[in-house]
Amino acid sequence: MKYYDVFRAGDNGGKRFAVVTDVIPESVMPEIALSSQAPITAFVSPEPRKKQCTVRFFTRAGTEKLESDSGALVVAHFLGSSCLVQMQNGNLAVTLEDGYAWTSQPDTHILPLPSPETPWLEALGLQTSDLEPELTMLCAGTLEKHNLIVPTREHSLNFTPDFAALSNLLKQYQFNGCIAVCFTSSRANLEYRFFAPHKGLLEDNAGSFSLASICGYKAAHTPSGMHDVIAAQGYTMNKPSELRARFITRDSTALAMRVGGIVTEVV
Repeated sequence: MKYYDVFRAGDNGGKRFAVVTDVIPESVMPEIALSSQAPITAFVSPEPRKKQCTVRFFTRAGTEKLESDSGALVVAHFLGSSCLVQMQNGNLAVTLEDGYAWTSQPDTHILPLPSPETPWLEALGLQTSDLEPELTMLCAGTLEKHNLIVPTREHSLNFTPDFAALSNLLKQYQFNGCIAVCFTSSRANLEYRFFAPHKGLLEDNAGSFSLASICGYKAAHTPSGMHDVIAAQGYTMNKPSELRARFITRDSTALAMRVGGIVTEVV
């Protein structure tokens, strides 16, 4: 068993995975994950002579996680090659390039906010003055999966939501989650926080699709062309993480989206 961190930008940052490549019966996988020193254990079955592998992810609670973008990055780094990672809930192409591992993400774009801003601000514990004055709250992502985007001033990022109220709103409007993002961060090109309490995740410290959604929002506010973004997440949780995104903006849509970061082996 080997251990890896992905997206780590400081102590306790990023996400940690254990990787197992031995042939393990499925019935034993939860037991091994329970004894792991990582929140998630990846059981990898490389396909001989093919640039693909099959992965099963189990949490330290012994339950199966059907997909993991971060885990797919770790698996490709472990194998040392770009590959197609086959997970229980779909496949994900991972590319190793420029010292980073990258996942392909869907094209993202903005969608209208189907509700007034006030209930969201109240649930987040924010005031109108905490928002960037030239930007508006919108949804962004894909038609099937999108997040609420709240453009926030840097000094306002350290807020505490009312998670019960936020959870009710996210359920009501069937959003994937809520993202507070600062586009003028002193740490990176942008800094963000992601909340999904209606899914049992109060806050995430390193989210790939979250960043892809932000890029969809950003695409509606930037000229057409190639873009590289360095993003900071998890600092308010004392779990500092750094993610990167590369995409093309065209017709207010983020195309050819890739999100990635550094994977490091934990010795």
